[in-house]
Amino acid sequence: MLSIAQPITKCSLEEATRSMTRPEKTDFSPSPTGHFRIHYDIEGDAAPELTDNNENGVPDYVDEVGIIADSTRKVLVETMGFRSEVDDLDGIYDIYIMAFGTNYYGVNVHEGGGKSYIKIDNDYASGFYSTGIQVMRLTVAHEFFHAIQRAYKETQSTSDQFFYELTSTWIEDIIVPDGDDYLYWLNDFFNDPEQSWDETDGYSLALFGHYLSTQFEDVTSEKESTIMREIWESLSNTNSPYEILNDILKNSFNTSFQVAWLDFVSRNLFNDIYTDMNNDVFYYIDQGNELCEAPPTSALFIDADETVSKSLTVNSNSVKIQTIKSREDAVIQLNVVQNGTDYLGNIAYLLDSQNNYLITQNTAAEFTIPQYEKNEIVQFVYISTESTVLIDLNINVLVSPTENKLLAFYPNPIYPGDTPTLQVDISTTVIPQIKFYNLLGAEILNTTMPSLEQGRHNIYLTPNISSRIPSGVYLMDLIIGNNIFTRKFTLIK
Repeated sequence: MLSIAQPITKCSLEEATRSMTRPEKTDFSPSPTGHFRIHYDIEGDAAPELTDNNENGVPDYVDEVGIIADSTRKVLVETMGFRSEVDDLDGIYDIYIMAFGTNYYGVNVHEGGGKSYIKIDNDYASGFYSTGIQVMRLTVAHEFFHAIQRAYKETQSTSDQFFYELTSTWIEDIIVPDGDDYLYWLNDFFNDPEQSWDETDGYSLALFGHYLSTQFEDVTSEKESTIMREIWESLSNTNSPYEILNDILKNSFNTSFQVAWLDFVSRNLFNDIYTDMNNDVFYYIDQGNELCEAPPTSALFIDADETVSKSLTVNSNSVKIQTIKSREDAVIQLNVVQNGTDYLGNIAYLLDSQNNYLITQNTAAEFTIPQYEKNEIVQFVYISTESTVLIDLNINVLVSPTENKLLAFYPNPIYPGDTPTLQVDISTTVIPQIKFYNLLGAEILNTTMPSLEQGRHNIYLTPNISSRIPSGVYLMDLIIGNNIFTRKFTLIK
């Protein structure tokens, strides 16, 4: 992502006071439909570029503002069926072109009773993730949807402000599908995928808007989707976006918020895997964009046979993710026992060596996850169907090396009373052979060990060394299959 020196303000929802007056501009121009009036200066810092290629007496930048404003309203009101914005006295919606400088996109200013106006920048030249006319279009779409939102619930509360921004950022990509500026705003949620959606800034969840409007309705275009509009039609001071969405999913689609949220988070664990939609986990084309990375998760790194026990407190508004990662040079198998009730679970497999990336439901009390290897990961994702539940996760881990290795030979030098030990990884069942040589190369001892199965083992060399070889410096060959490992050691008696 781009490095921006100062924090960028995506949007503001301001409430006007008696002392707040509208900006004064020297000129204005109607949009092509006449529904909007764009106010601007022709001199000074706030003046837009005055180029007028169509010679209509209006700067091209102002023309472009009117065009995107008309287009946005047509899509939202005429195509998608949202309410019209609340009219002010003259029935024309006003947009003011300002000199915001860098790092500030725009603002929707509420004047009471649901009425509002918009202020945008005059060039979006620098200090933004994207720049120029495209950013202006995205901003107009975003801020005008705030105007329409105010027709449903004129002022946001702390519990639903995120939803104002979620839906306005989502609509940017509906109106300007090649803009993709919203992908720079994913971090707030994607850096912490275990947080509840209403704890986010909203901007980072535009993809959830795409998920809802592509996965539950039989539509050919998101412009035909009605889920977001239905939420706005029911939003009030007495309910929340969560309650409304959960009711819609239950009544219209025989599912729930928990099912949807679990699936949404699980699918986004694969965002940096594919480059197109030709797979079973992507729900929206922008998951293949290089800006859309998978959320980072904290992994348990498995390095040896062991049993891992975790107690997870899970609620109904957010997920818990437990990631198990294999070490570089091993294959691991997980024997899983999970205890708990009233929860839903998925398992996300990211198995590079098998070119296998999939999500399966995780509901059994006991199950086995077969071999995976080389830093591959398996992720357990949980959500509660009740308020809060406790899940006890017990994972018995079996580690199997992918190749034969001599990991350690100790101690060295070897003194009386020591137990010289070889630590080895065995990839398949073998019968190791050990040969000892003096420094002249003469073989002085050759011994065959008992058969060893796949896994990590300690081979104890007592009494072979201590009883059969005098003090001195020697070479040892450990032969495992086609591998020969040589070590030099000193024996002191």
